[in-house]
Amino acid sequence: MRPVILADFSSNCRLTNLANKTLSRLSGINVGHTCIKATDRDILNSADVIIQFLDKEKLIRIPNKINVAVGTHSELGQFAHIVDYLWDDYPTLINVNDNTVNIAHLAGEYTFYTINNDYDKSNTRMIIQAFAEEFDPAEPVNLVIKTNRLIDKEMVDIKTAVGRFKNIDLYKKHVVISRNHTEEEMCSLHNSFDCYVSSEDNDDIHIEYTKILNKPTIIDFNIYSMKNNMREYYRDRVKSDNFYYTPQNINNYFFERLGELNG
Repeated sequence: MRPVILADFSSNCRLTNLANKTLSRLSGINVGHTCIKATDRDILNSADVIIQFLDKEKLIRIPNKINVAVGTHSELGQFAHIVDYLWDDYPTLINVNDNTVNIAHLAGEYTFYTINNDYDKSNTRMIIQAFAEEFDPAEPVNLVIKTNRLIDKEMVDIKTAVGRFKNIDLYKKHVVISRNHTEEEMCSLHNSFDCYVSSEDNDDIHIEYTKILNKPTIIDFNIYSMKNNMREYYRDRVKSDNFYYTPQNINNYFFERLGELNG
């Protein structure tokens, strides 16, 4: 099957950036591309599959072709019926592979991390407590917390309550990131650390990122089993294999998806 990527290459929107990243990473697959504002009919006529990286209002249906849109039902809404198929995992797959967060003192340490938008409504307190109870300061393991505000006082209160050390400074000093992040920066967090610990009931988007990256994930709001899971992942040094990180695996994704369409 011959695919063609259709995008608004004159713009700098998220979907166009995804299309450009895809084209730059593919090799060994003959993929044409054309701009929706200056559609090359020869390219479209030679194609079997039209893969559209377009906002919902710009989606088009090209007769006698298999029309695919990159996006989810919730994003495309009533416009989803215009195409035959949705590649709803594709934006995440591409986004998570670009950048990492460089925190110098974490180099070489196995790093758990958690992300939430509201500390007070999250389960972050239990995660901090579980980590403080389970790991000794000398162990090469750490915790990164992305939340909506600084939590210095809360960290002191939690570690004081744990009571392993009279001197709070003997505990690990965790990294707390409190500033707002763009979607791309949030993806970088997922790409940088080793094991995700969910801190919210409604955590689907971050859990989806971890699935795409094949990253170890702890979804457990019981402190005893949370500690056991942390210890197990740390002991085995279970890391993500970043399966979708390489261009070759983008190719694999294309081959698999096109095979599904052909089947």
